Amino acid sequence: MAARWMKWMLPNLAMLVSIAAIAYCAGFFQAPSRFFSDADPGWHIRTGDWIRAHHAVPRDDLFSFEQTGQPWFAWEWLADVLMSTTHSFLGLTGIVWMYTLVLGAATWTWFRLQWETGGNFLIACLMVSPLLASTQIHWLARPHMLTFVLFPLLLLCLESMPAKFEPKHAALAVAGGALWANLHGSFPLAIAIAACYGRKYFALAACMLAGTFLNPYGWHLHWHVIDYLILHPELHANVTEWQKFDFATNYSRIQVGLMFAFAAMGAVAAAFEHRLRHTMIIALVLAAAWSAQRGVPVAALVALPLANGAITTFLRSRKRLRNFIQIGDEFREIDNGFNGAALAPIAAILMLVWLRSPAVAARTGFLEPNYPVSAAAAIPPAARVFASPEDAGYLIYLDPSRRITWVDSRTDYFGAGRYRTYLQILNAAPGWQDAFDRLRFSHVLIRRDSGLARALPARGWRAAYSDETYILLAP
Repeated sequence: MAARWMKWMLPNLAMLVSIAAIAYCAGFFQAPSRFFSDADPGWHIRTGDWIRAHHAVPRDDLFSFEQTGQPWFAWEWLADVLMSTTHSFLGLTGIVWMYTLVLGAATWTWFRLQWETGGNFLIACLMVSPLLASTQIHWLARPHMLTFVLFPLLLLCLESMPAKFEPKHAALAVAGGALWANLHGSFPLAIAIAACYGRKYFALAACMLAGTFLNPYGWHLHWHVIDYLILHPELHANVTEWQKFDFATNYSRIQVGLMFAFAAMGAVAAAFEHRLRHTMIIALVLAAAWSAQRGVPVAALVALPLANGAITTFLRSRKRLRNFIQIGDEFREIDNGFNGAALAPIAAILMLVWLRSPAVAARTGFLEPNYPVSAAAAIPPAARVFASPEDAGYLIYLDPSRRITWVDSRTDYFGAGRYRTYLQILNAAPGWQDAFDRLRFSHVLIRRDSGLARALPARGWRAAYSDETYILLAP
């Protein structure tokens, strides 16, 4: 009995690093504020509120005064509902808690995948820092973080799948595809990864694909994803997370570079060891990560465990490095005697208590000077506000029923043309007056250093509110 109790109380490496990742994210990384570095959580939460109130998914836009009645895809609606439900009980503190726990679950699943692929204990330890640094560049309170768990979990299922494909596997694949498609639009990559496992897994990939059609929008969702990501890349061409990772200036460049190096070595080792499916998967996710920094976290979560397994197998047959591998095996044997499962709920409860403490709660959410907290209070109820897409997301969070915003950060919905018009007006570029007058704005909420803030006073607009960062102008 004592031995069993010790096993449940003493953490193994996966549990230890998972708890450490949660603590690092919430504390040193300052997740209570940095999770809201963009305002997307605002409209995700309010979309979920609408779905819960109406017991349906929206078919038309909910937020823009210009787009009333225009079709819109809430393609992450299930994640929106999860965020809304959490928010209804715990506010923005709950959102931080939810996504820090997701990060912990992702880290734990990542280690399970390391062991499933035959990865070495010591090499896994070396990969922890590149993993956390690579995923950290996209630590935001948005639905994509749910895929931090889904991708390694998918690979864990594929690696442990028995040789015979049975009806229960088909049912699970359909259910998994449906769940993924309703949570996040990355489901095509998941299906591609499954297909890389070869002919035996084509049936499973087909079942996953069939499951993705079990969403409120049917095949229109698939067309929307293709249209946004492939046919119209200009829609996200200027979005930071869709740019290439900047190895020249990004503070995580060394660790991300190590991630690419580990993965590339793993791809080569997998080819030598005839694990061609692993080589293809690593190449696929690395190509995605190289083309857009949004793919870097997925590459770390997917490629590093596969790389560890391939590198370990390759090194095991090399006499000079066999001792290193054997030492790792011995540590893994010791590590396997513990799991620390009892610590997971304890850590989750302690994290929630800490997040709800007055000092931390005061630093949680959309804060000044990043958002116009004080300026927003001066906006009248029936206004038509010109604001940045990020500030619009915050205004939506405050009260979505008012429809006071024009464009927000839903790039797949508003299109490149509206963002060009937004920039034209913001910078007071030639022709801005016609576009500005056509949209009949009643208020302008912008940063003080913008061209529009300097141009509007000449047209008789005056400051209704002003602080060191923001100015609210009205005619």
